[in-house]
Amino acid sequence: MVALGDVEAAFSQHVFNEVPIRLIYVPEMRLYERSELKKLYQYRLDAISEGEIEKVGQYLNLGRGLAIKFIIRTLVRYAICSHRWLDDEVTYQKMAQNSSPTSKGYDKVLRFCRRASESHSLELAWIDTCCINKESSTELDESVRSMFRWYRNAAVCIVHLAQTTSIHAVAKDDWFRRGWTLQELLAPQHLKFYDADWSPFTDDIYDFGEDRDTFVTSTSSHSVTTSGYQLTQEIMAATGIKSIEAGSQFSPGVVSVPGRMQWAAGRETTRGEDAAYCLMGIFNVSMPVAYGEGAERAFFRLIEAMIQMAPNVGTLNWAGEPSDIGHYTLAIPSSPRCYVGCPSHFRDFWTQEEFALTNRGVRIKLLVKQAFLASLSASERICTLSCVMAKDLVVVEGVGFESEFSLGVFDLDENSRQGFRGWCSAFLLQRSAEHHQWAKVETANFITFEPSEWLINTNLQDVWQVVYL
Repeated sequence: MVALGDVEAAFSQHVFNEVPIRLIYVPEMRLYERSELKKLYQYRLDAISEGEIEKVGQYLNLGRGLAIKFIIRTLVRYAICSHRWLDDEVTYQKMAQNSSPTSKGYDKVLRFCRRASESHSLELAWIDTCCINKESSTELDESVRSMFRWYRNAAVCIVHLAQTTSIHAVAKDDWFRRGWTLQELLAPQHLKFYDADWSPFTDDIYDFGEDRDTFVTSTSSHSVTTSGYQLTQEIMAATGIKSIEAGSQFSPGVVSVPGRMQWAAGRETTRGEDAAYCLMGIFNVSMPVAYGEGAERAFFRLIEAMIQMAPNVGTLNWAGEPSDIGHYTLAIPSSPRCYVGCPSHFRDFWTQEEFALTNRGVRIKLLVKQAFLASLSASERICTLSCVMAKDLVVVEGVGFESEFSLGVFDLDENSRQGFRGWCSAFLLQRSAEHHQWAKVETANFITFEPSEWLINTNLQDVWQVVYL
């Protein structure tokens, strides 16, 4: 029997667009390129009949094309590994030559593959140490940009906590402090955590994600064991991420920017640029990988890509040091740490106006009114300002005395202020003496206040300004 033409086409489309560049075929412990996978699955493709396609389509209420895609996805399944690197990891070159079968790195690969096969019945596996040819800049670029999708498409993500043997010590493992492991926690549909000896922490099929932050008795069809509940609590304590915010519940995109940036703020990467690159998938943006550009320039480009992707002004709701890469704007943050401390009441604000980064700065429409100094601390680093838009005095930290401050509210417009009950967020602004346009002033705190009756009731047309920050 010969495979149906549209079945083979769907297989090629899936393999070359949705799975990693190469995978380990566990029965042989050999690397297979994407182009080689077809010969592994040819006999299974040949066995897919019109009757099977029709049956799947009827059961799932899918058309022929989608039914075939579903069959292919359930056919090509792989495990993916999340781990911390050792000093003697097996590289692509060593794995291809089978030249280091006695190293600790190879033992890790072997035990990961054994878990994929024995515990999850999978014959394909991927681990970044030996499945990426890092000597190829083209392949490295594709891998970094595709990483989130590869983790999301995996049948299971096997997480190895190499420093931990007790469920009560999980939160202390360095895995929770690395940059790349954030998306490896968020992206996969299914996660399974293993300790230093590759023993599972729980008896549950999968760990973390969905409703696992709530203990459910074993009589439920979605039961979570006591150890599963404990593990979830440890992970939540280590990351600040609820289980319902991960896995299939996590939707990548330019949303909840301050919150997601705070998840990343305390994490470290060996290469500075990776602090930005590891967030591309989380925010669903793509940009060229350019190691050597520096951490700050990479993060600047990440924010630029996010602004281009979505008009969510929350992307600019940060405090602290602005990026210093030589661009005219002072409205771009220098790192994820700038989002730490963002008020919990802040919500995404999608502007209906043009929101773009230009060579003059960030173009944005704000409600701008002058603010007057009300008090100044002895150190001259904390002041309170009076502004007609604010119900009470506005506290500003980290700036000295200046007489020409204004506030620029960015999360209130005619539509959102109808029945508005809440807090406004604003930039502290100052006129640039050199260019005679507004500039965002660096502050140590987030500027937020309750709106005054004047702001709620006035004609906003008199207050709007299109500015370049």
